[in-house]
Amino acid sequence: MPPFSYDNRTLGGTGFSDILICMFESFQALLPLFWLILFIVILALISKRVMDLILGKQSANSFPYSKKESVMTPSEQKYFRKLEQQFGQTHYILCQVALDRIINTTDHKNFYTYWNKINKKSIDFVLIEKTTLRTDMLIELNDYTHKKENRINRDKFLQQICTVADIRLEMISA
Repeated sequence: MPPFSYDNRTLGGTGFSDILICMFESFQALLPLFWLILFIVILALISKRVMDLILGKQSANSFPYSKKESVMTPSEQKYFRKLEQQFGQTHYILCQVALDRIINTTDHKNFYTYWNKINKKSIDFVLIEKTTLRTDMLIELNDYTHKKENRINRDKFLQQICTVADIRLEMISA
């Protein structure tokens, strides 16, 4: 078997320790380059994080959510105060309640077809009787957004649902 040549050294036979020494010496030659690359990568990561903080961007590990100031618009807040005065003694007043929490879908064969029509829709206010905890009335506060065609159609649909479900619905102009 011919001798193994590595870096102008001849290693004959089974000089395993000689091979390891040569590999270690080669690694030592690359060590400054390794540290330089590691330093550049760390510097780049720190720079990106600092720039994200300066620009107000969230890091990739955080969720892009924040708390809303209120679940109600200013006009809804004003009307809520009126409802508290009028019904606060006898009713709980809930706001922004999902319709699928109030209305049942009775067609079990086509459940998801009908449920999807009310899913992700909400009603502005729900009055719940304090003694029985039953839904007494739904209130939809109609502001300027309810003059758009899609909102008009939604309001008609809401009226139909409440009529069929035998739930009192009040549409209040804001």
